[in-house]
Amino acid sequence: MNTSTSVLKGFKGLNLQQNSEIKDGELVDAQNVVITQQETIKKRPGCQTVSGNLYSDLGNYARILINYGSLNPSANFLMVGSSSKIAALYRSSGTYTLGTTSVLSGSAESAIQYNDKVVIYSTGTSPITFDATSSTAGTYTQITGIAGSADYQGKATFAITHKDRVFFLNNKGAYPSRLYYTTLSSTNDFTSAAAAYVENNYIDIGEGDGDFLVCAAELNDALIVFKRFSTWILYTEGGPTTGWYLRKAHATVGCTGRDTPYLITNLMYFLAGDGVYRTDGTTFEHISNPVDPGMVVPNGTFSADVCNRAAAVRWKDWYVVRKNYEDDRLAFVYGWRTNTWTLWNLPSYAGPMVNDFSNVSNAGMNYPSGVGGGGASVTSAASSELVYLDYKKVSV
Repeated sequence: MNTSTSVLKGFKGLNLQQNSEIKDGELVDAQNVVITQQETIKKRPGCQTVSGNLYSDLGNYARILINYGSLNPSANFLMVGSSSKIAALYRSSGTYTLGTTSVLSGSAESAIQYNDKVVIYSTGTSPITFDATSSTAGTYTQITGIAGSADYQGKATFAITHKDRVFFLNNKGAYPSRLYYTTLSSTNDFTSAAAAYVENNYIDIGEGDGDFLVCAAELNDALIVFKRFSTWILYTEGGPTTGWYLRKAHATVGCTGRDTPYLITNLMYFLAGDGVYRTDGTTFEHISNPVDPGMVVPNGTFSADVCNRAAAVRWKDWYVVRKNYEDDRLAFVYGWRTNTWTLWNLPSYAGPMVNDFSNVSNAGMNYPSGVGGGGASVTSAASSELVYLDYKKVSV
């Protein structure tokens, strides 16, 4: 008896376009799988929960997630924040545990790491820093005394470091097209000095166009700045009044997912109103056409809350993006080496996502479940677990 087996090849990924012809190798259903570079199908990496229910500690669903590695003292934390609490979890033996001084009452919208500290931004208060004091504990300090209007105060829905400054925006504030920037850290350390935050340090981007800023990212030594329906490049050589230059890169394509821009092989990937794009800052390529029917917001409405909740991450050979208009467990996964799309059913409602570099052997990806109102995990209606995607674990 001939017991030899054959391997099916030639798979081209998922196609959800109902009105288009399905091409050879395309699939109408491709959940919890990946397409390999040999064009075969295999099961996607598995998941495990590495922390219990964080809801009681956070007081709400998670909105931010950031790795924080301290050199002095040597420590590795995962910062998680909600609209009412901020928590620092330290890693030990593959698990995450709340530190002894790790929970603070305070809202969180965005966070950055700089000079061995984490700076957390929100729309309710001035920035708050977390500074590790040991491998299991740290100190929270609010930056007080920032001059300016009550709407300013260093408040932000998004912040990013670029060339020793923080650039930040508040798309829920009075000036949603205004990009603020701090003084150089060598002059005033923005992790501790109120003087670094000057209300008149700003650039209005596309002011009066009826749109608002969503986020920014570093691209080719410049800052790519996204509104919902336009994209801009800010060059920051020299000083703000002597060398900075702003260029409109695209008049109609912007970003509708604050935490979706990721740099992969010198191209910026991001979620736009009509799907996923990638750009080098000059040309823009729409790459999600096969799966757009399942990804694009049905009514085309993109409020600040909708834009501020979408998340994505580059993990291994995949760009994993979570759509932003409803709570569900579905992630759209693009194999950037194979140019294929599949769907992953995650075990819980996905929130913000981050690569976990503290465990290089597994090269995992963390996300807390239950971001946004009404979200639920597989266990209860008020749950926010920390889930870890493990490259070596193949069961789902």
